[in-house]
Amino acid sequence: MNDKEIMDKIKETTEDVSVPEELQPDVIEAMLEAEAKKDHTEPLPTSVIDMGTHPKRRWKKAYTGVVAAAMAAIILIPAALQPWVEQREATSTTSVAVEPEPTITPEEDSEPTITASVGDFGDTLHHPKNYREIYDVTKEYGERYRIDDEYVEYDTIESPSSGFRFPTFGGSSNATATEEATAESSNEDVQKSAGSEDYSKTNTIEEDVAEGDVTITDGKYIYHYTNDAIVEILGTKGGKLTEEATIDLEDVSGIGSISYIDDMFVQDEHLVVVLDGYRVAMETKDKKTNRISDEYGVMALVYDIADAKRPKLTGYTSYEGNYYSSRIVGDELYMFTMSYPDYRLYGDEHILYDEEEFLESGVLPRINGEAPELDCIYLPERYQADPSFVMSSVKLDKPDKVQDYQVIMGYTSDIYVSGDAIYLQSVDYGGDINHTAIIRMDYKDGKFSPAGVGVVKGMLTDKYAINEDEDGNLRVATTVVDYGNGWKRTNRLTIFDEKMKEIGKLSGLAEGEEIKSARYIGDYCYLVTFVNTDPLFSIDCSDPENPTLVGELKIPGFSEYMHPWTDGKLLGFGYAGDDEGLTEGLKLTMFDISSPSDVEIITEKTLRNIDYAAPFDDYKALMVSSDRSILGFMTESYDEDYESQYRIYRYDGEDFRLEFTIDAEKFAGNMRGVFIGDVFYLIGESHGASFDMAHDYQKISDLTW
Repeated sequence: MNDKEIMDKIKETTEDVSVPEELQPDVIEAMLEAEAKKDHTEPLPTSVIDMGTHPKRRWKKAYTGVVAAAMAAIILIPAALQPWVEQREATSTTSVAVEPEPTITPEEDSEPTITASVGDFGDTLHHPKNYREIYDVTKEYGERYRIDDEYVEYDTIESPSSGFRFPTFGGSSNATATEEATAESSNEDVQKSAGSEDYSKTNTIEEDVAEGDVTITDGKYIYHYTNDAIVEILGTKGGKLTEEATIDLEDVSGIGSISYIDDMFVQDEHLVVVLDGYRVAMETKDKKTNRISDEYGVMALVYDIADAKRPKLTGYTSYEGNYYSSRIVGDELYMFTMSYPDYRLYGDEHILYDEEEFLESGVLPRINGEAPELDCIYLPERYQADPSFVMSSVKLDKPDKVQDYQVIMGYTSDIYVSGDAIYLQSVDYGGDINHTAIIRMDYKDGKFSPAGVGVVKGMLTDKYAINEDEDGNLRVATTVVDYGNGWKRTNRLTIFDEKMKEIGKLSGLAEGEEIKSARYIGDYCYLVTFVNTDPLFSIDCSDPENPTLVGELKIPGFSEYMHPWTDGKLLGFGYAGDDEGLTEGLKLTMFDISSPSDVEIITEKTLRNIDYAAPFDDYKALMVSSDRSILGFMTESYDEDYESQYRIYRYDGEDFRLEFTIDAEKFAGNMRGVFIGDVFYLIGESHGASFDMAHDYQKISDLTW
């Protein structure tokens, strides 16, 4: 069924529907005004979204414009997020409160829990005793917030497998090589040593924790994915770009589906492609039962690229829900996905609980086609119907098998991954002051182990504001907003030990401002806050129980991003500004931090005709090498005529010098710059070019695919 037919069906279904009195615009407006005046102790859900279609499910709804209006009213009211964690060791029987001081409370005939609380914020997460407990908790919420009361039984179209799993490929890998490739590869083709050892790396938060990106080089080949779910493998011999192989993933999820690439990694001889996709179908029994169903899923595909000209698919895993993020540490892929329960399962009140049906219902996300085990599920005591957050691990040489996983229900999260632990962050906006709960999940060789949970006042406003030190202590910089006191802002640094017990803090920083960027270098934390000026704070964290402010430098503007440089220097990348807080273009600043208590500006360059730079939104869009003293990035100007450029600057010890610039229009979409040896490559959605860095960036080649 094409898009027009689907829309015609929707129109046919809704044309006879009248708007109930309680959903009239004036009634909705009055309701919102009343809700805005309330102190919500039990907020409404952020969303109620269908995130999966499964076989033999009994529910149905007529989707109408009225329902959409009601949904719009609901999602305007933020839900408080309640994060929790529980120790899995059966021998533990302690309950730990993070703030105030921890208390130990023995509990008979109950599972051990770790509880984090600040004031009224906090709750407990536990393993459910059985699936019926999950059913009862989610059923209560589903009945409370269902949109309408009209449900009928029907069976969905049978899925090709249990749970969401993309159909298999038509060929072994859907990879095609160029005509120049011969049937047998030479040793030069296969051996990676033929490439350069001097090449750019993806800019990541942690040096030893790999993050995916749209364009990656291994020193010999360049790997790039497009918006059409195609991976291009480009050769770079002699600095000339050549198309060596193509992996077409557009149809991987079946005819009539939509799929796209979320992330890509190159790790040793493995190419990892993370694919998101969904299917849409119209199901019809009569005029009143037309509905659109969809199913969402994520795949992690692993290719052997020992011979990059002939990538070979070695296996894949699948996950119900939506992609959130991923990392690679060593030979382990760590996947993070989110799944929204479908509460329409509970539409017919006469339906009795059936475990098999429940496991097929979509309330619990399937992981590689299997329902999660109870001892890997964490259920909050006060379930708020936020998505379930799933973390899982896959060994790259066993790409069909999920090694371990954890499912945390009712949890919306951001993540930070160190070399030893995964930190899940969840913000609660309830009450006068916001708080952030942080769950620490240790990991080693693909196995997860819950360590603890801490709660800190405020919220993180920069991905670099959280960092684990060499001793395993977690340092967190937050901006605190007091909504009950005129939205008063302050900033603080909080330090937790390995069990997420707070051991030190520094509060009251930069009243009235908010953190714009952060960076941890050794024992020091550098923070930039902003309203009218740009204070760069230096905080000594060498004594984690007593972090101390040792320096403060104020200049107009602010840095959106900071990057460690060689020889005791710190690069600031942000906006120039005046004393009134108005921005005046892009600014590059080099700070001398050799004496953290006396930070100085070495030089700064303001580019007044630049309105935007790609690294402001994505730190991986910055090509940076302090060893080579260069940084490259895409810029945009919005004057009379729109202009997009890619620029490379060199820091010569005294100033930033523009070394290369090119009109970036031809390279639009997913643009990245990389270098291999003395050749710079600019790669866009469907076009690339190479330039000789040793000879004033003379063009070597152009390639369109």
